[in-house]
Amino acid sequence: MIDVNDAGAFLVRLAEQGQTGAFHLTGQPMTMQKMLETICAATGRAVDIQYKPLAVFTNAGMRHWTDLPFIVPDAPALAHMLNVSTTKAQQAGLWTRPLAQTVQAVLAWDRGQRDRDLKAGMSPAQEATV
Repeated sequence: MIDVNDAGAFLVRLAEQGQTGAFHLTGQPMTMQKMLETICAATGRAVDIQYKPLAVFTNAGMRHWTDLPFIVPDAPALAHMLNVSTTKAQQAGLWTRPLAQTVQAVLAWDRGQRDRDLKAGMSPAQEATV
């Protein structure tokens, strides 16, 4: 995960320097457990994190990327999909803020968006089924 502000700043810097090329932009590698713990700590919320087999979700009709945005199917061709090197980008000046800062900024923004329905992830009804 990367804060869009960090990605944007990096891309502007590249453009200003006339640098071109392909770069992987993402934050520091972390497990799902670490990500969830960081989000809970940054929001000050205690959450009962429950791990369930993927089949529980797919059997309930949920789909990868839409209902389950951070879940990658267990397929050999996708094994390294979310594991990319950012070395080239870092050497070109990529800097990423800690996830906790991004979480706090998104939470502050979201508090002003309460009248909008969420478009990604599970609906409350789907969440209740699993």
